[in-house]
Amino acid sequence: MMAQWRQIARVQLSACVLSIGIDVALWLGLREDPAIARAVLGRFVAVNITLLAFLGASFAAQARWRRLQRPWIAAVLAALMCGTAVIWIQTTGSVTSYFALAGTFMVVAYRLWLGWSVAAVAALTLVILHTGIIVLERMGLLTPEPLFVGAARPLYTASAYPLSVVVSIGLSYVGALVGANIVVQRLRAKDRALEEARRLAAIMAADAGHGVHSGTVLSCEYALGEVIGRGGMGEVYLGTRVSDDRPVAIKVLHRHLSDQPSLVERFAREAWLLDKVPARCTAGVLEVGHDVERGVRFLAMEYLRGEDLSAYLRRGDPLPLDEVVALVQAIAAVVDAAHAAGVVHRDLKPSNVQLLAAEPGSARSWSGVRLLDFGIGKIAGASESTLTSAGAVLGTLGFIAPEQLAGQHERVGPAADRYALAALAYRALTGRCPYDAPDAASALRAILLGQHRPPSAIRPELVRDLDAVLLLGLARDPENRHASCAAFARDLAAAARAALAPLVRERAAALARTLGPTPEEPAAAVSPEGPTLRGVVDGEPG
Repeated sequence: MMAQWRQIARVQLSACVLSIGIDVALWLGLREDPAIARAVLGRFVAVNITLLAFLGASFAAQARWRRLQRPWIAAVLAALMCGTAVIWIQTTGSVTSYFALAGTFMVVAYRLWLGWSVAAVAALTLVILHTGIIVLERMGLLTPEPLFVGAARPLYTASAYPLSVVVSIGLSYVGALVGANIVVQRLRAKDRALEEARRLAAIMAADAGHGVHSGTVLSCEYALGEVIGRGGMGEVYLGTRVSDDRPVAIKVLHRHLSDQPSLVERFAREAWLLDKVPARCTAGVLEVGHDVERGVRFLAMEYLRGEDLSAYLRRGDPLPLDEVVALVQAIAAVVDAAHAAGVVHRDLKPSNVQLLAAEPGSARSWSGVRLLDFGIGKIAGASESTLTSAGAVLGTLGFIAPEQLAGQHERVGPAADRYALAALAYRALTGRCPYDAPDAASALRAILLGQHRPPSAIRPELVRDLDAVLLLGLARDPENRHASCAAFARDLAAAARAALAPLVRERAAALARTLGPTPEEPAAAVSPEGPTLRGVVDGEPG
């Protein structure tokens, strides 16, 4: 508050110094003008400069000494400042113009700076001084002595003029005070709303890392801390293994799902699939457990330091082309390794790709990638188990392959993950999903028809060969896609170097001829992860 008083006092001191400069300039410039009454000008300058000098000294003292920073002192000084405006107005006879600028500005400024009480004193002072001078003139106790030499204008000699001046002065200043008060109240209401929003955001941020099981120890072995991930089936906690203080990630099945045999079996199957995937591809499984006392089923895994690709993209998408190529190459390597082990992920998306933290001084902010959440994965070529009902759709809409979206489980294999990798590359290159649409129905239609906007239509600086590679990667028919994720990554890198093989261009051109026209820009903005599809997609949200 002290700093605010000092700032206000300094501003008013500057105004006094400026006004003194103007008064001196007026005296020097107008004293020899035959149209100006020199005696009146001299008295005006003498009175006004004296008053302004006293005010300037007062404001300088107020800025320096804290004991002078009181509302009643501010009100007295405001009244004196208003007196300077009245002296100018009454001396020049321009009451109908100048007071609307000087006096009104003072009332508004004092309301915004020092509160309604000081502003009310300023407005009341202005009204009293103006009215008092006019009344004294009408009573003959004061004689008008105009600054300008010449006869008075008819307007000033009219009998109704003084009354109209008093009324207009009063209404103007009161109106300025009321208007400034409304502005302040609205600003304060916005400040209160902003403060409340900040308070709620702080509460939500504090609660975001707190889960139902935070602070508990499962099976006397795993101490659970903050939540680092949430999904449709459960929460993932950062925890420690009590026996050796090793940091671990604990995936806990939601308690209300623990009595559903199919979901419990799917939870256990995730651990089984993770065990089949090479260690360099995902987080290692430490234990599949069941805390009977708390009724909690959990999956203890290796804790991977870093962040998921979804968070990484939100900070800087779209990414530079060379970084997208490097990311796709790294992800392609681990996805192909999973396929070689016979495992299909079926929910490849940015939030299920973990970027490992890089060593200090590294050129990139990540050192490698791992795949997370094999909850809806399957063994390639295996028949769909009873865990999935007929016609159910598994996956996430923004990255789901057409055959997967159609519920054709027998056709969903490694090619679905290759499609998702292409969708992920498109997302990183353009900042949006391939089938961006204002609603889920439009997105579904575009996915099933295989129509998407070329990346170069969104980022014109991208080479056209990238359009061809992504057209093949996002092909509706799995047979038209690349033979492996590595093949897609190679073509993407070649396109970035303007060295794409002519055969790939020909394949893309032939595929483009079978598709309909390229869709226009969506009519409404949508999330970069694409529209949501509630009640149809059976994957965990990401």
